[in-house]
Amino acid sequence: MSEAQSPQKASSWTLAAFAAPCIPVAAMGLPLVVYLPEYYINSLGLSLTVVGSAFLIVKLIDILFDPLFGGLLDRTRMRMGRFRPWMLIGAPILTAGCYALFMAEPGVGSLYLWFWLAVLYGGYSIVVLSQTAWGAVLSSDYEQRSRVYGWWQAANVVGMILVLCLPPFITGVLKGDHIDSVRAMGWFIVILLPITVLLAVATVKEPQAPPQHGKTGLAQYWRLLMRPSVQRLLFADLLMGLAPGIAGTLFLFFFERIKGFDKTQAGVLLLVYFLAALAG
Repeated sequence: MSEAQSPQKASSWTLAAFAAPCIPVAAMGLPLVVYLPEYYINSLGLSLTVVGSAFLIVKLIDILFDPLFGGLLDRTRMRMGRFRPWMLIGAPILTAGCYALFMAEPGVGSLYLWFWLAVLYGGYSIVVLSQTAWGAVLSSDYEQRSRVYGWWQAANVVGMILVLCLPPFITGVLKGDHIDSVRAMGWFIVILLPITVLLAVATVKEPQAPPQHGKTGLAQYWRLLMRPSVQRLLFADLLMGLAPGIAGTLFLFFFERIKGFDKTQAGVLLLVYFLAALAG
């Protein structure tokens, strides 16, 4: 490639604006797995069976939703682009689901949990798939894509660390209770998500969509899934998600009921765990 054809380097400000929504989105992921199941069981009074089945079944439905939405995303052609409109659609859905789940009052029932989990996971899929697909087309150059996803990953780490600081601070410093901690995490996400999505959509331009060549249907997806390399990749991804998923869900139950830690101490341990992973 000649010098005149070299890809334009995106500024750090542009990449920071693009990655900004990762902060509240990543901040939601950890409490959703670690804090909310325990919160709905011990603080809101739902049974372990109800909470476990709700999270499991809604997540299984979400697995089916993702490829369907991905196909819709590929076919989207709007004046604003393919991805930014969906970011604007998904953000309020995700915000509403997050607010309803994190601000729930004692006495809510199983239907409340099922419905708002479905809303939250639907909004989450729309926002995350739109942003990651958008990042893939910001540049056709390998090095520039590495910068894009470097900023993307950094923002994810910042979001996780910040939200993990809240429970020990609320309970240990401000002397609040566990409900206050969960709601503080919810407010952190609810406030930041619309601001960061609007910042990204308003600041970062989306490349013009290339013309479509042929159609992609279920047969093409099936052939893709039958490739051994894709199967190995998906299996590795399953294992990588399974271990932290199991550990995260059982974290508070294990350290409180088996090891005898209180919630503040368990929250500090979880923060130390992620800081050690970041340092390593």
